Amino acid sequence: KAVVLFGEDRTRSGEDADLSELVIGGELSVFGGEEPIPFTSAAESPAAGDWGGISVLPGGRLELRNAVIEYAVTGVSAKGTGKPLVMEKVAIGRGSGNGVILESTDGVHLLSKVSVERMAGGGIIADGGGRLRLVESRIADNGGSGLVRTGGFLQIDDSELVDNGAPGSEVQILLGSGVFGSVVGNRLRGRGGRGIVCEGSGEVLIEANILSGHAVAVVSRAAAPSIVGNTFRDVDLVLDVSGAPLPPQVWLNA
Repeated sequence: KAVVLFGEDRTRSGEDADLSELVIGGELSVFGGEEPIPFTSAAESPAAGDWGGISVLPGGRLELRNAVIEYAVTGVSAKGTGKPLVMEKVAIGRGSGNGVILESTDGVHLLSKVSVERMAGGGIIADGGGRLRLVESRIADNGGSGLVRTGGFLQIDDSELVDNGAPGSEVQILLGSGVFGSVVGNRLRGRGGRGIVCEGSGEVLIEANILSGHAVAVVSRAAAPSIVGNTFRDVDLVLDVSGAPLPPQVWLNA
């Protein structure tokens, strides 16, 4: 069984001179076999933040399938790359920062059957003009928001975003300026916070989702989501709308 261990950074280089990390400037493809390949701490008693995580530099490319990333600061980060990032059957957890960060990236990024759980920070944070797809994934029990997207296309299908953020103030999905796309067929659950927040986002189809346990299920602030055929359970307020533009279509319970 292959295991990738990260201990002391004796070269004192990379993004963080104090921590070991995997830095990708070219192209890296990792395919786990019958069992996932762990990327983890070499410490006898591992703890969150023992190593830096996997970092993709501008021009780099990562394809990661059937792997586990644990005890890192950030699971996977990519900055300024226009090449695709592909993650399939990847579990990220028990880290001190965010699960996935995509900063100023273009290209097409696919996260399929990915789980991000028990990170001290948020689940997924992405900005840039690229296209991001999250499919059949689970983002749960993280300290910050489940998914934050600004600046480009987003597609979330058949995924779970559950109990992300502090009880009462959490946000499962936050869509900011320049975002367009779809959020279809997902399950969102909270502990008194907000389910989906659209702040200045463009045309986003929010359809056939199940939202439960939120103080406010959907918030639209100067945004244009189409809200169609969703199911709302145990929520205090289904929809909170302010500012222009207004949602072009609102059709509540399926």
